[in-house]
Amino acid sequence: MLAQIFLAQYQPYDHYPGRLIAAQYRRWDAAYVARDVRKAGDVLSEAFRLVTGSGSETGKTAYLVSFRESTAPDEYSTKMLRIRSGTYRTQVWTKETSDDEVHYYLDTWVKERGKWRLLGSKTLREEH
Repeated sequence: MLAQIFLAQYQPYDHYPGRLIAAQYRRWDAAYVARDVRKAGDVLSEAFRLVTGSGSETGKTAYLVSFRESTAPDEYSTKMLRIRSGTYRTQVWTKETSDDEVHYYLDTWVKERGKWRLLGSKTLREEH
């Protein structure tokens, strides 16, 4: 009886936000390398905001325009370093490696229309 009460509060692993968000990062990585604006846009929330290390902000539309115009890297990956998981809002600290550059971000994900979407990304540190 105690096991039923205790285990009932946990969702199956298939629904764990960290697992679902990790899948979204893989989609993002593939879209970034392929410069696929449509697939990249599907990962982002309509309210997406990127805050750079200098403090400037970019919205989804402007970001996707710059995304399309920039050169694709030869190597690119995103690694989740830490996650603070919630039911509808989750924060993830990431390390993004692109060719010879490394960026660290604090990403905020929200659940929209049944999918995890990236609401905001704040640059914490850049290494060149």
